[in-house]
Amino acid sequence: MRAKDRAIETLRAIAIILVVALHITNDGPLDQARSFYDYFAYTFQNIRLPLFTVISGYLYGLRPAYSGVYSTFVLGKIRRIIVPLVTVVTLEIVAKSFLPGVTEKASIDQLFYAIVYPYEHFWFLQVIFLIFLFVGFLDKLDIINSFSIWGILFIFSCCIYVFYPFLDIDLPIFSLGTTSYLLPFFSWVME
Repeated sequence: MRAKDRAIETLRAIAIILVVALHITNDGPLDQARSFYDYFAYTFQNIRLPLFTVISGYLYGLRPAYSGVYSTFVLGKIRRIIVPLVTVVTLEIVAKSFLPGVTEKASIDQLFYAIVYPYEHFWFLQVIFLIFLFVGFLDKLDIINSFSIWGILFIFSCCIYVFYPFLDIDLPIFSLGTTSYLLPFFSWVME
């Protein structure tokens, strides 16, 4: 097993701290510092998940999917992203359906919807999975084989990022539309 890069692990730790710390919104002791907390949360809102995505793109660039290993690559992403997504969403829906004292009740009927459509913060797993599939498929076809092609992909993803909100197209299945938000961050560092 390869030694972990300390810089990447440090960035990952910062991203984890920002995501976890800024998702604590219903904590009573925070009420006295609510305005500062909200300001802090909004300040880092567009840094937290893009940072995770930049790290993912960088690590992908170190070991991209090639034509001979694409199926293995996809199976690995299913095991590391989709299986945890389905497991945790299922546990959360079951808990919200049956446990007493839950603040936000759910129905077990929501399970399929919660897995297939954006549900709470789990949309990120759907999006990063789709990005891996898309970029991995391009690598499988040997499309991203030069710096200029990578540049075109990056510029294309930036254009989608800027113009998608104005297109008034809703692509909620597996958070497909939200992919436009994170694809530029992934492709920025993958070459």
